[in-house]
Amino acid sequence: MEDVLSGMRIRLLLAGIFATLGAWVLGWLIAGRIAKPIRKLSAVASEVATSRDLSIAVPVNGTGEVSELGRSFSSMMNALSTSLEQQQRLVSDASHELRTPLTALRTNIESLELFDAIPEAERREMIRDIRLEVEELSTLTAELVDLATDQVQSAEQIGTVDLLALTRDVAQRARRRSGRTIDVSDGGGNSIDGFSNQLLRAVSNLVDNAIKYSPAGSSIEISVDGGSVRVRDHGPGIAEKDLPHIFERFYRSIDARSAPGSGLGLAIVADAVMRHQGKVFAANAPDGGAIVGFDLPEP
Repeated sequence: MEDVLSGMRIRLLLAGIFATLGAWVLGWLIAGRIAKPIRKLSAVASEVATSRDLSIAVPVNGTGEVSELGRSFSSMMNALSTSLEQQQRLVSDASHELRTPLTALRTNIESLELFDAIPEAERREMIRDIRLEVEELSTLTAELVDLATDQVQSAEQIGTVDLLALTRDVAQRARRRSGRTIDVSDGGGNSIDGFSNQLLRAVSNLVDNAIKYSPAGSSIEISVDGGSVRVRDHGPGIAEKDLPHIFERFYRSIDARSAPGSGLGLAIVADAVMRHQGKVFAANAPDGGAIVGFDLPEP
């Protein structure tokens, strides 16, 4: 009997030893399978930190939690790459957005310096334009910073805005700057509650956009009806695939990339209109050209 019990103890001991060894080997294999993709992710993270190259491929295999970690890491890399590309584009192209007011300032200042015989009324008008362009430049600079940091805030107080008068003022300044024919039509009922500086920037960007994409010598037509502003140009129009995206920040169609600009002009329009609970729109005119504008809620 004692021999039987002794044999059972030995067998149980051996079974325990083999079970422990088996569990250790199995755990080692499982840990290796889990650790291998984690080591790959760690290697990729180290390489990105060293090279600053966000295009490095992230290994994603399988369907487990580690694979989910890989997919999340890959999504983060793509988001960072997109953000970096947008920031680089802003740095390289913001000068184009600033060019319009700077050019107008230089033109008016040079005219005042070179022509002593300018009539007093015209001189006062040019000085007024200089002051307005400086204000526009300051506003645009602040908005560029706001859009770049996604921290758009406004200290401006809401008030009654005569949208027709505002649009006519924008058109007059654009005529002086571009030499284009710019017509403004009145649909009536144009006083709304809003932020005048934001709406001035929005209308200015719509007009500048129309001038930018219109052939030389062509006219621009603006209609103001209640809280709606529509700017019509006679350019090539907008490709159908680009229509849903033209108000996105930094978006530039393939056809527009040869033109100056950062892709922020219409994004600033959309941002201002959104703050007024309005809607932006863009469409191609039946007989050519584009119609771009916004609709604001009326009081």
